[in-house]
Amino acid sequence: MRWLLGFAVALCLVFSLDERLPENHLYAQGSNGIAVDNGFKISQVATDKIASNIFCMAVDPDGRVFVSGPGYIKVLVDSDGDGIFEKSTLFSGRLRSGAQGMAFDGTEILCTGDGGVWKFSDVDRDGVADALPEKILAIKTGGEHDAHAIRKGADGWWYLLAGNGTPILPEYNSLSSAPVKNPRAGFLMRISPDWTKKEVFAHGFRNAYDFDFANDGSVFVYDSDGERDISLPWYRPTRVFRMYAGDDAGWVSAGWKRPDYFFDMPTVVGSLGRGSPTGVKVAKPGGSTNGTSSGINADAIFVADWTFGRVLVSRMSQTGSSRMNFQDFAVAKGQTGFAVTDLDFDSAGDLLISVGGRGTEGGVYRVTPLERAAPIFTKDAEDRPIPSTPREVWLSQWLNSEVSDEDPEVLLRSLIGWNESDLRNKYDSQQIQRLSDYLNERVLEMNASNAALWMRVFLNWSEETIPFVEAWPDPVKLVCRVSRQNSDYQNRLELLADILNSVPQDRESLFLVRLGQLVFDGCGGAKSKLMFAGYTPSFPIELSRTQGVAIADKISSLLEGSRELESFNKTEYRRELGRLAALAGVGSPSLFAQIGLELEKPKLSLEERIHWLICLAAISNAGDSSTNAERSVVAGALAAIAGQVRSEQLSTDRNFEPRLRSLFQRLKQAWGESFEIQLANELSGEGEQLFFASEFSDQTKAVLVPKILDYIRANPNRVRFEHLDLLGRDGSFESLEVIRRFSNRQDLRPAVISNLMGSPDLADRELFVAGLASSDVLTIKNSAIGLRRTPHPVGIVAVLAASNALQRMSWDKSTVSARDQLVMFLEKETGQKFGYEFKKSGDVQVDMLERVSKWIETEHPLEFQTNQQQRKSDTRGFAERLAAVDWSQGNATRGASLYNSFQCARCHDAGSRLGPRLEGLGKRFSRDDLFRAIIYPNQQVPERYRAVAIETVDGQYIQGAMVYESVDGITLHQTDGKTRRINRDQIESQTRSSKSLMPEGLLDQATDLDLADLYKFLSK
Repeated sequence: MRWLLGFAVALCLVFSLDERLPENHLYAQGSNGIAVDNGFKISQVATDKIASNIFCMAVDPDGRVFVSGPGYIKVLVDSDGDGIFEKSTLFSGRLRSGAQGMAFDGTEILCTGDGGVWKFSDVDRDGVADALPEKILAIKTGGEHDAHAIRKGADGWWYLLAGNGTPILPEYNSLSSAPVKNPRAGFLMRISPDWTKKEVFAHGFRNAYDFDFANDGSVFVYDSDGERDISLPWYRPTRVFRMYAGDDAGWVSAGWKRPDYFFDMPTVVGSLGRGSPTGVKVAKPGGSTNGTSSGINADAIFVADWTFGRVLVSRMSQTGSSRMNFQDFAVAKGQTGFAVTDLDFDSAGDLLISVGGRGTEGGVYRVTPLERAAPIFTKDAEDRPIPSTPREVWLSQWLNSEVSDEDPEVLLRSLIGWNESDLRNKYDSQQIQRLSDYLNERVLEMNASNAALWMRVFLNWSEETIPFVEAWPDPVKLVCRVSRQNSDYQNRLELLADILNSVPQDRESLFLVRLGQLVFDGCGGAKSKLMFAGYTPSFPIELSRTQGVAIADKISSLLEGSRELESFNKTEYRRELGRLAALAGVGSPSLFAQIGLELEKPKLSLEERIHWLICLAAISNAGDSSTNAERSVVAGALAAIAGQVRSEQLSTDRNFEPRLRSLFQRLKQAWGESFEIQLANELSGEGEQLFFASEFSDQTKAVLVPKILDYIRANPNRVRFEHLDLLGRDGSFESLEVIRRFSNRQDLRPAVISNLMGSPDLADRELFVAGLASSDVLTIKNSAIGLRRTPHPVGIVAVLAASNALQRMSWDKSTVSARDQLVMFLEKETGQKFGYEFKKSGDVQVDMLERVSKWIETEHPLEFQTNQQQRKSDTRGFAERLAAVDWSQGNATRGASLYNSFQCARCHDAGSRLGPRLEGLGKRFSRDDLFRAIIYPNQQVPERYRAVAIETVDGQYIQGAMVYESVDGITLHQTDGKTRRINRDQIESQTRSSKSLMPEGLLDQATDLDLADLYKFLSK
């Protein structure tokens, strides 16, 4: 939901647009630094004081602007008519979550939130709800992937959009003519005006927030990307879909989203990279005909991206079938946050933009054409009826010969979801015969572009009505057979063979290969693991070895033949042939040879490289049918991934390395221990490669140590956690001395501490004392262990540092282990017993803290007083600190150095798994919002950035970022850079911590100049 889109460190990675305007195309109007398209001006018309934390906005038929946030629905008031809202009045405070979708129906206002759709009334139109709201639909709300936008269509029915976290109850799809028979994932529900009839209009979304209607009754939906899967073969960017009844947007699971080019996908009109889609608004014809100097007029679609702080626009396609050219329309350029949450048009036709989200500044902006004669939109246009009538009405008119323009596509779309028996009960035999004759006549026109429509019709119609006739093209017959296939393995095997033997070497190739995949009911089987979801059949076919090899040889032949083809859709065609081989699951020597040739291409993209490796891993007999030379090629391809990521400056997220480890495990399972040695021999010692080593045996890890030592000598500035961890496991004198060289690298200090604490030297004392000043609980714990194990007393400086760490620390379960270690060190060092209760969380043991302080004050009074003064200076308030900063002195270069020294890079750089990168930060967060979120990271924490807390049966408390969870156990990524697996039988309890993965106190030691430098860097 929209309010979960906040929190400064919980950010999605962002890509640049596929097509971007030149930098000087945007006209900087001067409203807090927000830039807008040429020919327009932008101004802030409502501030956070009257409308805070907005995540939903709508304009009613009278032109009143409604906004909503947590606990409120308000009406904005412009008392003097100057276009600026001076105040807001409370319409209702009944929805605790606020509304995540709003729509109007005369004097009634429908809102999504608090577990349903609620109907408010305002009969006297005084801007105050008349009575308590009525709950007219129960549906899951409140989560980022739950129900959101609601709109009324021109057909008089309501449309409600929900994300993939919303359960699809049977009553949501109760009509027999529902265009989606088995809805999946996020969905768009269509509801009758009296709210008694419901059907799923379209489905297959991940986390779509908003939608709007096109002129022909189709729907534009802006859906999110698979944010953590960047640079993996199944990653899909944020996409704007044009959806018709029965369409499937292709999100199947976290590991499988269908690509745009599948014939059974809806039209993707815009592919916009990474981001967080929010508002969608269509300016329908009826407004300006001349447009503005930039060409934007009433025939356009606007979409909003919260992550990157931008609104994009595209002219509507004349045909509605081609990609649109989305460009920046309004973007953040200054220091004001521009976290866009919703879009609407006011009564004058100007575009209103609301901003907000947890931890961000709320408000409303208005975009106005410089030429008043060319409005963006006219309100009258929105009320005009959509030219096309609802599909059931059009079908009835067609069957009753009331329409003369026989459009086969409109007819097919009208038939989707209708069972033949239902139609025969409603219409006479003559009408059905006319329909049958027309379909059989038009089937000759079928091709890849409309195959999906035909398939949906064939699914529900008999051969009596749509016969198999010899005159039909072969692709049509194959489509018909696939749509009616049953669970008979032999029948499907014969069909697959016929499809493979029919594949032409032209543009229809990709269509037929996809049809072959549908023999397996496509990808994403229920039992498939994330890494292999897009390569696992939904309906596995039992193949004999002979049958499997025959299919593999045929696919190999098609791959070989495609090398000489012109590049029509060659890359996609070859990729899907590989996926088809993975679905069949059986290889042959010729197929492995062809895949080897793919992996040896000099200009192979990263996604293609990983794709072909997954295809190999998905083939069950890979170990039997491949040669040692081919395995060496595969090992080399795996080892080359890290270098390709670095050299091409590609982005990765927390899923990247765990997924590749799963890939290696599958290949090792097929090819045995020898493949592990082959991979180790291919590794060069680069830190980016070493995540594979976590799966190696101790014997193989030992092979890597000389490589790592040589690499560190040659590349001291590129040392990573993984290097130090492997040397720490080696434990030799030489390895430990190399680790000590990096004690002054603050970004590596947690890894140095964790690898030296087991056998520390007195010379490590300063390192451990510095670690006690960290804001990271795990680093504090490891430092305390290191000090406790250090030979000989370590002195008052360490005692003071341990006492300060105790004073700063919270007293919940997450810190029990660290506190225990601190007290154990203090008692050993001082020879005192402080009455501390070990393994206890909850109430602060104040008496114990006072006894520690009293001992220090008595035994070391001078050091005690100096320490007290320093602590007071470090605890200035948030507002006081920021007010004292001279921001003009900020330097981005110094800020980059601070970013690393504060260890931000551990969680937020491309190689991290704990947090996403921070591009686009200055686009949506104001300066105060940003620093508030850094200084107080636990105030507002989205679910995905909460630590997973594990309590083991032997009393250990472990927390980190979730990497992978299965029935056997859970894998966490901890803040010291290590990945830790806990077996299920060792887990006593597992919860989501209420805290962020980001530690508190990161800026406690920062100077005012440090803050200015850091902000300068983060803004860039």
